[in-house]
Amino acid sequence: MEQNPVVIVNEHRAQQAKAEHDYAKAIEYSVIARDAALSDGDKWAFHRSSFNIAHFQYALGRMDDCIRTIEELVKHPAITEYPELVAQARTLLAHALQNSGASDRAFIAAEEAASLVPDESGQLRLVLQHSIVSTLAEKGESEEAWREALVMDTLVGPESGVRDRGMAYWAIGNAGFMSGRITEGQEYHDRAAIDLVRIGDVNLWALFNKAAANMRLEAGLINSATLECVERAEVAISVVGGNVADKVEILLARAHWEYASGNLEVAENKLREVVAQTKEMFPYIRAQSLQLLSGCLLQAGRRGEALKLALESEQIFLETGAAERAFQVRTFIDTMEAAREQ
Repeated sequence: MEQNPVVIVNEHRAQQAKAEHDYAKAIEYSVIARDAALSDGDKWAFHRSSFNIAHFQYALGRMDDCIRTIEELVKHPAITEYPELVAQARTLLAHALQNSGASDRAFIAAEEAASLVPDESGQLRLVLQHSIVSTLAEKGESEEAWREALVMDTLVGPESGVRDRGMAYWAIGNAGFMSGRITEGQEYHDRAAIDLVRIGDVNLWALFNKAAANMRLEAGLINSATLECVERAEVAISVVGGNVADKVEILLARAHWEYASGNLEVAENKLREVVAQTKEMFPYIRAQSLQLLSGCLLQAGRRGEALKLALESEQIFLETGAAERAFQVRTFIDTMEAAREQ
């Protein structure tokens, strides 16, 4: 089928808007392309444009819209002709659900996507495995997350490209940290850095360093290597622009570093900025920022406000299915309340 020029032109315009980080305009052009493809009966262009819309909605932080777009897409009967696109769509769905705090649904979406490419190595399979690992960890199933992460070693080998190796080592390192295997986590992240820096993908480099910084901070590694990860993430995201979620998470990493380094006033200001930016979206990130802000205020002697924020953090973690994080906050709350009664 000869493709409709309206589809071609507007898909091109959408990609130009994406390059300029104007995701709202990219959505507008993609909608025009999708509607033109639908009128022509061009199923592949229709599905491709629909997926692009979801991708741009995700970049804007519009998780509910992204989830609706993908769920409508994967229900379309004709999409079964394009299993790789279905896998990509369900992968994006898993990430959107995870950012919305729906860990159980995110895990199911990732497993469904993985079932479509069970024997395929490469970036998509690694991304799927990463989704499975991270959602398991958020649910508190860290040992299962570690076992799933080790599957990565079966997906890459000496013949794999640097991107595949880097993504695999990144995921395994994450699982190491999450399961308390700090030494293994650092070792795999060091391997990942060697490969990922060679790719020259500044956005990917930003995301990796953001994740590495967060893992190291959660593990209590307050040293120059952790600060280097934070700074590399900040510099890289300033170059590529990044989407809303990435910018907020990198700001949270910097706030966490300042808090852990004892710079309470700086940390409080940055954490309040994160809380403000996550008021309508990203509940999991909001709960993390509230948890840290509570600790910051407690150290500053503001126990009442700290307790209030901790309770809010615990509630959000419970609502999003992050049982392990909710338990951490509850322990902190119990400690504060016990100290108050003495």
